Formats: sequence, structure tokens, C-alpha cells
Amino acid sequence: MDELERILAARPQRFRLQFFAAADDRGPSIVAETEIQAADASAAIRAAADADWPPRAIGLRILDHEGREIFERLRADRR
Repeated sequence: MDELERILAARPQRFRLQFFAAADDRGPSIVAETEIQAADASAAIRAAADADWPPRAIGLRILDHEGREIFERLRADRR
């Protein structure tokens, strides 16, 4: 019963989804950024899997509400 109450009381957390493209020697450049809400990091990763990638993006990362990276993925075809 305690576990059910914890789940029902949980509020969605905010995550930032960033898409990045290859850049010069200064590192990747952000081409799009959006905020998503999810119950936890795992749910945010599942939500990101359904996101549409901008044309130039070669990778995506998910940041938590404190700006810490929790997930990063490179596009398989890199086109």
C-alpha cells in the first residue's frame, strides 16, 4: 500500500531534451532543445525515443532538472 501511495503522489519531473550537430573543434552545437515531463529518468528516455530528430542532428542528450546529463545517444546513420 505504501508503494502505491508513493506512485500516486509522485509528480512529473522536468527534463531537457537537446539535439546536437557536429561542429568545429569547439565541440557539438545544440540545434534544438525542448522540455519534456516524465515520471523518472527511464520514462524520459522512453519519451525521447519517440521524438522527431531535427535534420542536422547527430545526437541527443537528456538533462535532469539540475542540468546533469542522464542519457546520450548518437544517431546510427549520422545523416
